[in-house]
Amino acid sequence: MKIKVLFKAPNKNFEEVEITNTLEDMQKLVDGYIEVIPTDIYDKVFMIVNEEGKLYELEPNIHYYRDIILGNVVFVRIGNNGEWSSISDKQIAAIKKYFGMKY
Repeated sequence: MKIKVLFKAPNKNFEEVEITNTLEDMQKLVDGYIEVIPTDIYDKVFMIVNEEGKLYELEPNIHYYRDIILGNVVFVRIGNNGEWSSISDKQIAAIKKYFGMKY
């Protein structure tokens, strides 16, 4: 099953991407093991990042609260069943607004 996610690489703009809803595809996007970070940006939006980003000193990407997220970031929605699901246009707009991007 395909889902729509919001992808952000360091020094690049946000990009809407359609991926297969698998752990392997998430790992490919973040180039390694994943870490799931809950956010308060919008209802049920989570960040998927490289779990070892700081260990491997990946390139800085975004600031979230008092932390700097390194490497690629995938924004995804967690559905009521606990599985990843497509991110909505409202969620995309809220994420871009939060990080100061035009939408």
